[in-house]
Amino acid sequence: MKDSELESLLRSSRVPKRPDGYWADFPGRITQSAAAAGRGATRQSMHESGPGWLAPVAWGTALAMACVMIGFGIGASNRSAIASLLKHSQALQCQWTSAPTQFAILARSDQALRRTLSETP
Repeated sequence: MKDSELESLLRSSRVPKRPDGYWADFPGRITQSAAAAGRGATRQSMHESGPGWLAPVAWGTALAMACVMIGFGIGASNRSAIASLLKHSQALQCQWTSAPTQFAILARSDQALRRTLSETP
């Protein structure tokens, strides 16, 4: 159906006959019914869902248990893998501790290079 057909159909239809006060009271009735439906749904959903803190605690506990089980599985199956991970973490920690001095050296060399480039004609 095209827009023009729909518009002609809507214009040709008649408004239903209602009592005199129907259209005046219409917005109030809609507002009251929506408010009553909202209050009923809120009460119903609160009773169905239970306490609000229970679901996050349950999910948190399940996640923690999953992490413990994965860690236990890795630790029990391959001790050399844990040792190599610790060795790599120690090397990474050494690099992170030396990073600020390396950044300072780079900054000084960058400033010297800029100064050299600005002095060059």
